[in-house]
Amino acid sequence: MVELFTALESPLLSYALRLAGDAAVAEDILQEAFMRLQAQFNEVREPRRWLYRTVHNLALTQRRAARKIVPLHPAEN
Repeated sequence: MVELFTALESPLLSYALRLAGDAAVAEDILQEAFMRLQAQFNEVREPRRWLYRTVHNLALTQRRAARKIVPLHPAEN
């Protein structure tokens, strides 16, 4: 698992950043993906592919959630 993290951390973080558009959110997505992989590692056949799909899905979920947030104060023009 450590070797997988070392090999994929940088490319997955770049991918998450492109999808999320925010470095802190991308790091959270990456951390969540690796935690989920660790919990299911014995059932996952292709960890690399699984991680990319999980990062993709987590980023989409984050984007949907961000659209639902309504500011308390309307933006001033």
